[in-house]
Amino acid sequence: MVSTTITFENTSVTPPVFVAGTFTKWTAVELECETTITDNIASYTYTKNFEIEAGEQQYKFRLGPGDWWVVDESKPKSESE
Repeated sequence: MVSTTITFENTSVTPPVFVAGTFTKWTAVELECETTITDNIASYTYTKNFEIEAGEQQYKFRLGPGDWWVVDESKPKSESE
């Protein structure tokens, strides 16, 4: 197992934010939120540490309590996306 921190940063998405992936059996898990305010602009950083199997993992983020899902644009995409 490998200790891995999943991070999602955004200036306009307020809590909650969830992650679901192969390492959670696609069950949504809420991320912890840290808010930073600079020049009256809030920036949100969401994180959660996971113990996962080494190797490729797939995941996506759910924004809010509804059904709005996004992928991490800074990471490579799966061919199935």
